Formats: sequence, C-alpha cells, structure tokens
Amino acid sequence: MSVHHCFEAEPPLEPNYTVYVLGPDGKVRRAEWIAAASDADALAAVRALHCASECELWQRNRRVGRVPPSA
Repeated sequence: MSVHHCFEAEPPLEPNYTVYVLGPDGKVRRAEWIAAASDADALAAVRALHCASECELWQRNRRVGRVPPSA
C-alpha cells in the first residue's frame, strides 16, 4: 500500500505592498500595488519597474525603503 500526497500550489499572494512613485518635488505622482513574499522580493520588484523617478515602498503604514530612479 502506498501513500500519495497531494501538494497544491500555494495560492497567489494578494497585493500587500504599495509603491509610491515620487515627482521631482517629492510628492506622490501615482501609486501601484504589488504582491511579494518578503521585503527583499518587494524591493526587487520595484527595481524591476525601471522607474525614471524615485519610489517609496510601503507595507501598510511601514515604510520599507526608497528606490532611486533607474538610469
């Protein structure tokens, strides 16, 4: 008799981080929501956006960090 385990893929993450794209004056120009498993993954996702403006990454009311504009 053998035992079979059914492994389901983990459900997709809900958007749990907010990326604020800042203008030259430091004010928010727009916001985008991303889903990530960790702060490091979220920061990597922001860098992958190749935004020409500085961005701030937040998780709820906690600022995770700033990402400088892409060259």
